[in-house]
Order: sequence, then structure tokens, then C-alpha cells
Amino acid sequence: TAFMRDPAALDSALAVVGRSQPVDRARVTVVGHSMGGGATVRLATTQRQRLRAAAVIAGAGAAPADGAMAPTLFVAASVDPIIPATRVRASAEQARQAGVRAELWEALGWGHTLVVGAYLDRVVAWLLAQ
Repeated sequence: TAFMRDPAALDSALAVVGRSQPVDRARVTVVGHSMGGGATVRLATTQRQRLRAAAVIAGAGAAPADGAMAPTLFVAASVDPIIPATRVRASAEQARQAGVRAELWEALGWGHTLVVGAYLDRVVAWLLAQ
């Protein structure tokens, strides 16, 4: 994705949204699924000062060793053969050990794709509460 290659693409995305909706830049959050989850982790680290929080659904990525990362929610789908829950758990734990305010939710009985529909409302509620 563009965010994996160039995290500054966040400015472009906010500009596009800003053409039709007001954007409160103090409350910007991001969510990504699968490969988009990897982009979300990257944004949560490289753009952390600009993000209130991030959420990663059935995705993974490494937090920086210094813990400089926006608060992040990781959602692990228990029957995910693409991004196994063990990998998501490891990302969340690594983030916590680095000092990131990271939370892990286990989506029991859900797979890689259907977990999005099952958890998106709760994830958005979590992001808005940050």
C-alpha cells in the first residue's frame, strides 16, 4: 500500500477526506486489516505524534524498541491461517515490552476476513474512546 512505501501519504488521505468532511486533526485514528495492519503499525510509529490511536485487525508489525508508537489495539483472529493469532499476539507483546500502550483482543472462532465485520464496530468504539 502507499502507506507502506510512504507514511507521508497520510497527508494525502486526510486532504481527500477533508474535501467532503471536516477533519479534526487532534483526533486522527487509523485502522488496518491484514497487510493494511502492517501499514497501520508503520503509521503508528512514523506518524505517532499525529495519531490519537491505531488498530490492527488480523495484522502484525514490529514496534520500535524505544516504544515510540501511538496507542495500538491488536485484534487476533483465532482461526486465521493467513496472519496466525500467535503472530498478532507476538506483535502486541513486543509492543507492550517496548513500552507502547498496546491492547490485545482475541477474536475466538473468527478467521482472517470475517473478523473484520464481527469486530469493526467495537474497534471503532475503542478508537473513538482514546
